[in-house]
Amino acid sequence: MQAVPLNQTLFDRAARHLTNPNIRVPLRPDFPPVISFSQNLPGVIKTLTAELAKYGETLETVGQITLAYPHKHPVLFPNVHNHGLTAANALHDALKFELRQQIPALLLDLPRADAICDTLHLDRSGNRTIWHALTARQHYDVYDRMQQKPLAFLDPAQQDKPHYFIIVDWHIEQGTTVADLASYLAHNGARVLLAATNTGDSGTPLVPRNDYTRDQDAHLTLRAPFASAANNRALPALGQRLVQAAAQSGIVVDRDDTLAQMEVMLNSYGNSLTALTHVETQRLMRALQFNRLSYRQLTMPVKKERATAPKRLGVLERLFKTK
Repeated sequence: MQAVPLNQTLFDRAARHLTNPNIRVPLRPDFPPVISFSQNLPGVIKTLTAELAKYGETLETVGQITLAYPHKHPVLFPNVHNHGLTAANALHDALKFELRQQIPALLLDLPRADAICDTLHLDRSGNRTIWHALTARQHYDVYDRMQQKPLAFLDPAQQDKPHYFIIVDWHIEQGTTVADLASYLAHNGARVLLAATNTGDSGTPLVPRNDYTRDQDAHLTLRAPFASAANNRALPALGQRLVQAAAQSGIVVDRDDTLAQMEVMLNSYGNSLTALTHVETQRLMRALQFNRLSYRQLTMPVKKERATAPKRLGVLERLFKTK
């Protein structure tokens, strides 16, 4: 990809400095299920309209919706094929065409967030185990020179304004990549409206549902710090599964206490029980059920040097800068 200057305004001053959260930020409880734009583009537009309405916006008033997609930092990972970019371009073209048919006078900018890049190689496609999903969290950085079109989200003068995003990827399976990128965006003030995929199935929830008990309000019985954890309604069932796993090792534990212990373990990897996706939670439950993960493994804090990305890659940029 041939990079060009952002625009005169952003070229004269550095793009806004974004930071990575210490712990993954949970998706909002009403975050919609994944939508396949190749199979259900009208569903994307319908969901987009409904999500904007939650913030008092419409397609006619919002002005700009940014397409964020996973892709590697070009300095750290040169010559990596970018499936996310292909998906983002496909969604952009499909939305532009369809919206032009529906609302001919619509003025809606759909820029890509080219400058927001992955800084770690986590090999999600190669390692799909739940342990890898729980303990390997992506970090991001802004590489200014990658941005192809002006992006208000990166303009320091506009950082207090609302900024709306769609996360798009070629394929979404368990939602780990979506959750990590949405966490980074939300941490920096963005409003993520939905996640769209090209080849994945529509309807897969991202926010965990309670598929394990008839009591859909069971999460309300949890003690602090999970008493209001509407982000993961499956936590009571997960806690009970942890109790059962402990019992197999001859350990008697309290449900809420063992959830708190697991939260400490996840926090040491930058994750949280309340930030798990629906499929991550499902796979965690199955791993416990079939003894692929043990109670001790999930509740003992691990003293491990976590791979972290530089907060800012300005030094790298200067090293590789060409005149």
